[in-house]
Amino acid sequence: MARFAAAVATLLVSVAGCLQDETKDVIDDANGKVPLDRDAIYARVKGLMEGVACEAPFDATKTTANLKDLASLVVDVEGKTYGSRELDVHGDLALTTLYGYGGIAVLDLSDPLKPQQLGAIKAGGELDVKFSPDNLTALVGGGSGIQLIDIRDPANLSMVGEWKFAEAPQPPRGGALQNAHMIYAANISGQQWVFLAPNSNTGVWILKLEGPPEARKLTYVTQTLPVEGGPLGPHDMVVQWDADLKTWVLYSADGFHGWTAFDVKDPAKPMPLGGIIRPETGYTHTIQAAKIGARRIVVTIQEVGVNVMEVYDATNIKAPILLGTWQHERAAVNPQHNLNIVAGRLYVAHYGNGVYVFDLNKLGTTPIASEVKPVAHYGGASTSQDALGFKEFYDVVVKDGVVYAASYSAPTSGVHVVGDSCLVPGDEKLTTFG
Repeated sequence: MARFAAAVATLLVSVAGCLQDETKDVIDDANGKVPLDRDAIYARVKGLMEGVACEAPFDATKTTANLKDLASLVVDVEGKTYGSRELDVHGDLALTTLYGYGGIAVLDLSDPLKPQQLGAIKAGGELDVKFSPDNLTALVGGGSGIQLIDIRDPANLSMVGEWKFAEAPQPPRGGALQNAHMIYAANISGQQWVFLAPNSNTGVWILKLEGPPEARKLTYVTQTLPVEGGPLGPHDMVVQWDADLKTWVLYSADGFHGWTAFDVKDPAKPMPLGGIIRPETGYTHTIQAAKIGARRIVVTIQEVGVNVMEVYDATNIKAPILLGTWQHERAAVNPQHNLNIVAGRLYVAHYGNGVYVFDLNKLGTTPIASEVKPVAHYGGASTSQDALGFKEFYDVVVKDGVVYAASYSAPTSGVHVVGDSCLVPGDEKLTTFG
């Protein structure tokens, strides 16, 4: 395992600074380093998915026939197992936070049928984890700030830096609820930027990531707005290049305020672009955006309150149109959590209710009237969730046409590898970015 990890580390270094490059894992054998046979690996995955139809009758109580269990992995650290919460993927590696551990694990997903644990480390927090833009550092969110973990050798992880809220000016420091709840990272104009949702009604904080991988440093630069997001927001964000607007766009889930989009071509000077204020009884928790056909689609979910998923046509980003909504039948006590979009398919982690899949390619154009119904479902209605519904499936991502769902509590603990018959296994373009 150590030799494998070292080989991965060598390749990670080789792609430093190249945001779009994919990490190519290698293995050691008697003849030295031999590339993995990616075609053979995904041919096996395709073989397992043969005969599984893209469309199947929907079932809200169990896994639908268009999805298939392929494999699973529960992280074990010194003889104790831990459930997985947040997930991030790049190349053939994944990062996951470990529930109750106070840290993260690095996983090898080069063979989706045989996911492997490479290493784990306590990091003073487990709220979120993201790859740095150069893929050399894990950014781990906790109650006091962000920990910087060197992942070049996944079997021997080490902390190489720490940023604390105390290092930010006052203001914008918030109140007792402040934490590094969600993180996003992007390489913009050659600089590594980190975006932080501090849960304190002080906007999205924007920081620079600098220094060599063995001695990294984060520096607070600015915030999106001095007051933004209600008492608990912003909570989540995603940053992406928009080819139509010809700029980098930051989408912020603003708690009880709705959501806001910012132009961050110069992250040091974020400029409001659009969004929508929805003073509902629900808390806008998570946000994703994607170009689907000719439209810019934005999807948000609420974790408390009315627990509704909302789908917007934000082609005119200054005046988004609410196309449709969806709620679980027990919305008041069944919160949703993270979501991701790939090829127009929306994947929603819904705690004890499993993972729901929606086909946004079929969205209509009439405001409020578009039919938003799930087309696939993974897992079942669990008896393990607590009175408020906060158990099990926490996050879901897609890598190379294969779905990975993270659950943090029994009976579904671990990372589940799931085949979606509407995706092509091995297609590198079918990878989420949120």
